[in-house]
Amino acid sequence: MGMFDTVYSEFSFPGVSLEELKDMDFQTKDLECLMDTYRIDQHGYLFKIRGIYDTDKYEKPELQDYTGEVRMYWSNSGTSGPGGYYTRNGEDYHSLEYRITFIHGRLSEVELLEDKRQPAAPVSLMYALDEDNRLSDEDRRTMDERRSESLTGKTMWCWWGSLNPDHVGYEVQVVAEDHKCWVVHSNDHGFEIIHRGSRDVTFFDSYADGLAYKHDREERWKKGEQAYADYINSRTVPAGHPGKEDQ
Repeated sequence: MGMFDTVYSEFSFPGVSLEELKDMDFQTKDLECLMDTYRIDQHGYLFKIRGIYDTDKYEKPELQDYTGEVRMYWSNSGTSGPGGYYTRNGEDYHSLEYRITFIHGRLSEVELLEDKRQPAAPVSLMYALDEDNRLSDEDRRTMDERRSESLTGKTMWCWWGSLNPDHVGYEVQVVAEDHKCWVVHSNDHGFEIIHRGSRDVTFFDSYADGLAYKHDREERWKKGEQAYADYINSRTVPAGHPGKEDQ
């Protein structure tokens, strides 16, 4: 998401209780977007309560003379991945989005833009899928060696990880390097910096190697989607339903 500000609210919003609001940290890009923290008090006034670059300055909340609209977003999703959303313990996914109008720092209108809820899987399910692809100690040593190689002057291939079937890799020349990255060039894409950790993930010795990795990634994604669907179905099939015991 890049840079944003965080907003907490003590002022009542539609679609959520004040008790729930206490633990919700909304994100917005419509204020200064400097990773600062703001609070809307119970009367609707907007305060800056902490600034990331000058933490001492805002020990006392500073009332903001702000006029305009602020869109704020919150969700309880730990991450998204194959199949849908993953939350900490598999609780239902919930997201909220509001458009709030301030006049000279005081809230004048709140509009609920989105109140989305749907079943989710626990993040532990995604971690379990990752366990199936865990590297052996020997594989890790080989990977570290390959990421340390000098490649200046060699022809390599970039594949940027898209699951889009139309996405293909492209040939590059390695023109410089240091201990952290390689610098590559191609006529169509110009100069690019490739982190050494991208070796055999998005940066390959050949077109065939990149294509094989892409296909393997697609298969792992499909496996994850099936595991997600199986988990969600196990939650939604009513108790006593035929086949419930088989899931």
